[in-house]
Amino acid sequence: MKVKCSFLVVTYNRCPFKKYEDNPLIQALISLAHNRRAADLLEEILVVVDGSNDYTLEALEWLETKIGVSLRVIAGKKRAGCSAARRKGIALLRTELFFMGDDDCLYSEWFLEKNLKAFRLAQSLDRKVSVIVPPIFEEDLTFKNTIANDLIGYIDYRNAWFDHHFDCLPLAKNQLKLMRIDTFKGVSLNSRKAFIDSGNFEVLTEWKNDYSEHLEISHRLSLNSRSFFYHYDADAACFHIKFGRKKQIKPGFDSSYWPGLSEPLSAIIERSNSYRQRTGCALDEQEFALNKIGSFLSFFLKIGPEAVIAHLYREWEKFVCNNSYLSGNNQSLSKPERIRLFKAAVSQALRFAQKQTGQTYSEDIKIIDEFYIRQDK
Repeated sequence: MKVKCSFLVVTYNRCPFKKYEDNPLIQALISLAHNRRAADLLEEILVVVDGSNDYTLEALEWLETKIGVSLRVIAGKKRAGCSAARRKGIALLRTELFFMGDDDCLYSEWFLEKNLKAFRLAQSLDRKVSVIVPPIFEEDLTFKNTIANDLIGYIDYRNAWFDHHFDCLPLAKNQLKLMRIDTFKGVSLNSRKAFIDSGNFEVLTEWKNDYSEHLEISHRLSLNSRSFFYHYDADAACFHIKFGRKKQIKPGFDSSYWPGLSEPLSAIIERSNSYRQRTGCALDEQEFALNKIGSFLSFFLKIGPEAVIAHLYREWEKFVCNNSYLSGNNQSLSKPERIRLFKAAVSQALRFAQKQTGQTYSEDIKIIDEFYIRQDK
């Protein structure tokens, strides 16, 4: 394979340890640099440091002498958010094909080569392909289960919902291990031209966590008739550590090593479990609620009234009524506090959507006011 690609990673405070090789960002890049034929396939690894104030810059300088691929670092003094940093990085890449990857993932030894081959194969099926999504494992080293095709990488615009499930096998499979999808997430292989021609990432600095960025860029690419494929080959997968979040070590992890790393996955997970300070995009429960409700609503406002209504009802039920969320049980917030936070998120979403598009959303404001009246009854 003669094609060369870039690897783009955006990072924020993923090097908390002075022992550089213990940091998730460094381990991610080592596993990548030790991929099969990495020196032949990688033109560069571009790291956009989004205002980190830990050991990131020193660790990357140390790493540059240890790996046999070009490592380029762009450091911002002030944090701008993942979407703004990705937008910046994509504009500066040296190749047409580029991978995006999370700064706390480990990449299998076939990750680069197999996904590049999958992209070429997808191009023979659809010349407008712009994204290949590999399996992204989080709880095990293989697929969690088999699931209906329409629950993988799917956006339901009418009901304001989406599914990823990139750790599952599709129910209906094919020999090519490629399946069309509607959206993607943090790890993917992409066409730089497709992203730039479609407007690149929306800058979501308004939000402390850019939860809606995958919907924003998927929608932009789709409007430009670009297509996406899920490449469900376990050999081409990555493992998402989710550094700092509790993860149970399952049987088989003790003997699992990633390319270039000298310790098993169990040791890496134990270090992650023991680290209690926030890194990356982690938020406290109130920030999480405001960002999840608000950032997605700002996207669905651009889709239409049905999506807005569906989003309002679902998030009110989950957060205000049931006192629960993806981040856990918000026991520290009373119901009046949850209502206040919900309304603050909605107001922020309206301001941001208006800023993005220049529209007033007067009809949507009426819908929101009527929704609040119904809840008061």
